[in-house]
Amino acid sequence: MRSGTGGSDALDDGAVAAAFGPTIPDFRWVVGGCDFPLTELRREQFTQRLNSKGFWRVDQDHRPEHGLTVLAIIAFHDLQENIAACGGDVAAGVEAFCNQNGGEKWMLPETLRLADYGLGHDGRAKEHQAVRSCFGPRFYDWQLAQTPEES
Repeated sequence: MRSGTGGSDALDDGAVAAAFGPTIPDFRWVVGGCDFPLTELRREQFTQRLNSKGFWRVDQDHRPEHGLTVLAIIAFHDLQENIAACGGDVAAGVEAFCNQNGGEKWMLPETLRLADYGLGHDGRAKEHQAVRSCFGPRFYDWQLAQTPEES
């Protein structure tokens, strides 16, 4: 399993996407195919029908809810909700998004249900799936023991 940096990477990807002004369906289209179950992505007959240069290849060995591309969609969705809550003011929405969680920014959700975001293609998409715990601790003990200057 990858280290616990998935949230930061997804946050960055979601924020960058917002700079270009796409809608959530636009962003889902760009990263299309990333939300298929592992069983499908392991079948060559199935993957031959997907875009051979698509983003689905990036995380094809991970459950969709653990893939950077899907997590970027989730972060982007949350960012869009913040912008909407700020009356459509992008700068204020980005600021609110970045000041979530006591100023710690967006974080990986404990669980997520892909269907809530218009994602997923199997029964698992309709059930809450663990996310944060699968990436390991946010900080290791040695990181917590250091001062900010040491780290």
